[in-house]
Amino acid sequence: MAIKDSLIAHWRLEESSGTRLDSHSSFHLSEVSGVGRGTGLVGYCASFPDSESGYLTRSSIDDVPLGLGDSDFSIAFWAKASTLGGLFLDWSGQISVYTSASGPLVVYCADAEYEAEDFATGTWQCVVIDYRASDNRLRVHQGATTNTWTVTAPTTAD
Repeated sequence: MAIKDSLIAHWRLEESSGTRLDSHSSFHLSEVSGVGRGTGLVGYCASFPDSESGYLTRSSIDDVPLGLGDSDFSIAFWAKASTLGGLFLDWSGQISVYTSASGPLVVYCADAEYEAEDFATGTWQCVVIDYRASDNRLRVHQGATTNTWTVTAPTTAD
């Protein structure tokens, strides 16, 4: 199996402003409040303001097979924060990734917050978040550290 066989979306985040294009499919991200462009590890990156006011979002997740319950998923990204207390990603309020002002990287999903390791400022960090539906395991890999939780998946009404 090739790496792209199960890929749903891929954002390079090299745009200077506005919509961030999905280079694999059509699940583009909208900008909220001034997400700009900075120098990345390779090329450019999204540059978030030093507050929770600016972030990237997908307004509808209905057409994207990402969510707790029936299917596995993973989210991977590199991030470098100059200050803490900022939002990296919001997937229509169902999955959000941010740093708290006190330091930890936080993943919000299934109506709960899961705090991983402290997020160091001023250095690039690789973060991988994965969910395994068979046992409701949410894992956050941050450098050499992995945090694991059992998540209660939200129920859906018929």
